[in-house]
Amino acid sequence: MSEAQISTVEPAKAQASKITFELHTLGWEAFQNLCGCVLRENLGQTYTVFSSTNDAGQDGAFQGTWEQKGKESYAGRFVVQCKFTCKRDSSLSLSNLEDELEKAERLAAADHASTYLLVTNAKVSGASDKLIREAFLKIPKIKHFDILGEEWLTDQIRESRRLRALVPRLYGLGDLSQILDERVYQQANELLQSWKENLAKFVPTAAHRKSVEALQNKRFVMLLGDPMAGKSTISAALALAAADNWGCSPVFATDPDDFKRHWNPDEPKQFFWIDDAFGQTQYNGALAQGWNRVFPLLATAIKKGARVVFTSRTNIYNAAKRDLKLSSFPLLTDSQVLVEVEKLGLPEKERILYNHLRMGEQPVEFRAKVKPFLPAFAEHPKFLPEIARRLGDPAFTQDLSVSEAALSLFVEEPTQFLIDVIKQLSDSEFAALALIFMRSGQALIPLELDQNEGGALAVINAGVADLRLALVSLEGVLVKKAYDAGSRSWKFSHPTIREAIASIISSEDDLLDIYLAGAKASEIVNECACGVSEMGEAKILIPPHRFSLVIEKLDAPDSDAFRFNYYLCRFLGTRCSKEFLALWVKTAKSYHSDFIQRPRNPASNSNFCSLISKLKEFDLLDENIRLNFIKSIRSVLENDLDSTGLDPDFSNLLSSAERAELLDFLRHKVLPIAKDVVDDYEADFDPEYDEPSYYLDDLDGNIRRLYDLFDEEKDEDDIAIDYIDEAYDEIREAVDRLEEKAAEATDEDDDEEEENQDMASSTDQEIEDDELDARSIFDDVDA
Repeated sequence: MSEAQISTVEPAKAQASKITFELHTLGWEAFQNLCGCVLRENLGQTYTVFSSTNDAGQDGAFQGTWEQKGKESYAGRFVVQCKFTCKRDSSLSLSNLEDELEKAERLAAADHASTYLLVTNAKVSGASDKLIREAFLKIPKIKHFDILGEEWLTDQIRESRRLRALVPRLYGLGDLSQILDERVYQQANELLQSWKENLAKFVPTAAHRKSVEALQNKRFVMLLGDPMAGKSTISAALALAAADNWGCSPVFATDPDDFKRHWNPDEPKQFFWIDDAFGQTQYNGALAQGWNRVFPLLATAIKKGARVVFTSRTNIYNAAKRDLKLSSFPLLTDSQVLVEVEKLGLPEKERILYNHLRMGEQPVEFRAKVKPFLPAFAEHPKFLPEIARRLGDPAFTQDLSVSEAALSLFVEEPTQFLIDVIKQLSDSEFAALALIFMRSGQALIPLELDQNEGGALAVINAGVADLRLALVSLEGVLVKKAYDAGSRSWKFSHPTIREAIASIISSEDDLLDIYLAGAKASEIVNECACGVSEMGEAKILIPPHRFSLVIEKLDAPDSDAFRFNYYLCRFLGTRCSKEFLALWVKTAKSYHSDFIQRPRNPASNSNFCSLISKLKEFDLLDENIRLNFIKSIRSVLENDLDSTGLDPDFSNLLSSAERAELLDFLRHKVLPIAKDVVDDYEADFDPEYDEPSYYLDDLDGNIRRLYDLFDEEKDEDDIAIDYIDEAYDEIREAVDRLEEKAAEATDEDDDEEEENQDMASSTDQEIEDDELDARSIFDDVDA
């Protein structure tokens, strides 16, 4: 080996030897669980961790043979005792082990401890090691004794990627640049900076273990849960595990188009994290439609080696399922990857609460005062991880009375508590949150204001310098820095903060004017309702005397006309009163100019159809728009066999004669050439990106609706049914041909690296969840 090689290797070894983890911050119970995971890796799956209720002086046991590298092998009945200290750099001495020696004598006498292992996070000097060994080996029937101290534990964590994936808290307890190789660290660096503190408090729940298994076996996981259930924290843990275990580059995709931009077919090891895939605080139909178009590409990316995590609130996902083409992406409905993260057991809740208090910013005095109420707090049916985080942060508890009733209310009414906290902020701090709200939850760094935003925020005396200082002061509490594709931005630390601000804004006219002055059209159609009693998904109710200002905003839409039109149609059709629609039709420039041209195929856009049907009902529909709509029906029937425009829900848009003429056109002009439509679709198939098994699903669905359409006509002898049957047969044959084409194009491309690091969790991995009557997990929360 050359001198240059030696000089490179030696510093690397020295660097590795310096790795440390803040194990003293874990708490006694989490340390015991960590020891269980570490020893399973070393002793085997038969290693058992005991509940501390009746451990009889043994935190764990093992029966068998343990082969240690470079050391003698032990065989027989093992007893493991964990000795935890919450003091940094503490040293273990024989005087600390009087209780353990007494218990060891009893166990040995009963033939339960031929080998006794003492695991500790304390340092063990050579002199102490000698004295402790002598004391334990004097006990009759103990044949072998070993101390596994802080240095040994650190080595196990550093050397085992599998262990770090299963205990992701470890990512937050050390310098991850020393764990990951330099290339992966550079790619994951920004993620680490924003999530390290949260991961230090992370509890590996059943939801997390199931997610690890899904990501390993399926390369996809869908995290479902209520707000504040911890979906994003689990995702961050998975992102780091993917970087650590598989060398995946983390990519944060905000929507389907973002995924398309960032997916690189030549870089299979990518980890895509799509937070709130179908809407952040409400269902966003445009996102669902966008994912429908991208699902074939997403399936291809996963097949080629990418790993993907979706998160969504459960109610939003349930709404999205109506519009999602689930057959195009079966992993969404696979029960193995749907994880409901709010289903936490009591021990998991207690560990989460303990970690947030023990490692949060609360002073010892507060922790001591609240300590007696913590078991009931964790047991509350509305407990969620985000509520535990807030209890551990003084910013959320300034006016909290520490009593059973007040703490119960803190869990039951988190939004109201959050509103109270926000109302107590300084003007500049509130303005900073308002700015992020105006920008749909993301304010780019460096911070700059446009003319409208500057004018709006000047009302509360907030300039750019004030906002920058305010954001820094709120960081880690109400806002966080986010990193994506080389850019940085300020975001809310949790979506519920956005909801609380919306509640405050909608209740005060002055603030409503500030919002409208700075908000963009796309934000208004997502956040607002105009003059209706049923607000649906909206958070802000616009009163009639502000309708004109809203319409001015709608006439200056964002550049993405197609997407904006989807939102606009949905907004107008579901959250606007007749009074607002009448004013919009009368004064909106867009209605009279290019509104009908914005949808690419108006008659296939159910939101557009619903809107103009509503306008027709109120006698507000321009006749030219209705006639253009009829032309669009003919076009989409001919090109895509799409009969959306003929749906009975939109029957008021067509006269009886017009409907009969369209059905006749469909029966005699379109259906006889349906085979050609299938051929055109088949010709566009690309085996590199399209999946043959569901490539024709759209067309298949259109043909199924044609069956329903002609069934309603009650004409059993209609020749249309025969044509539709022929089209069905053609689709089935086309799918067979596409599968053959795809098989030929693969070129046996399945020689991907096999990931043999089995991260699948097993029941042996789970700690028994007996009640810890002997010792409460909260015993040292105020240490």
